[in-house]
Amino acid sequence: MPQKFDLANPGVLNVLSLSYRIEWPLNLILNPETLEQYGNIFKYLLKVRRISWVLERAYQILKESLKKHGKQLLQSPQYRHVQLIRHKFYHFVHALQNHI
Repeated sequence: MPQKFDLANPGVLNVLSLSYRIEWPLNLILNPETLEQYGNIFKYLLKVRRISWVLERAYQILKESLKKHGKQLLQSPQYRHVQLIRHKFYHFVHALQNHI
């Protein structure tokens, strides 16, 4: 376990894993290889959820910067471009989460 979690680090959730102790007769179906596959799916879903969290946080930061700098920021092509890209990424990640 790390001393502290750095939320800006993309690998912050790599220390988490999924484990489960299975008694007979379920161990016949859920063998160690199957549990490892479920663990990989769990890690993948955590990464997708983290990306969603980062995009939500980016939206909050952009909203705060709009409040701070006023309406002239809305007319900036860079601000609009960043918002558009963030929105497309968020829509894709949200659709991926719902699909999975």
